[in-house]
Amino acid sequence: MRRTSHSESIQRLEKRLLLTLVDFTANTLTVQLTGTETELVFVNSGSFARIRVDGSYVGGRGTLADGRVDSNLIYQIVVSGNQYGNTLDFHNVMRTPNLYTQLVTVSIFGGAGDDYVTGSAFDDFIR
Repeated sequence: MRRTSHSESIQRLEKRLLLTLVDFTANTLTVQLTGTETELVFVNSGSFARIRVDGSYVGGRGTLADGRVDSNLIYQIVVSGNQYGNTLDFHNVMRTPNLYTQLVTVSIFGGAGDDYVTGSAFDDFIR
């Protein structure tokens, strides 16, 4: 048996840890950046909300398999950044006849780091 070396095809990738916790329970959507993530954007897809972190859609407990949540079932959004400089973008979170019809509270906690926050169309609590 001939042994083949594949060392030429190994490519070193940058070290990143993406551990975004997403939980949709009791009409509260909670998102916590716990790794080295730097960007979180809320995106609307029909009447559904989606969360994009560093270019990839994420989901978690209580979301659909592709990470979507019916925005009309959300009463509260709570997002916590991490120790890095985060971009937290909520500009798509707005009440229309088909979006976020039950939303009451948006709470954004940047965490440590130099954060850039774009709020929602609601009265946000930003800290």
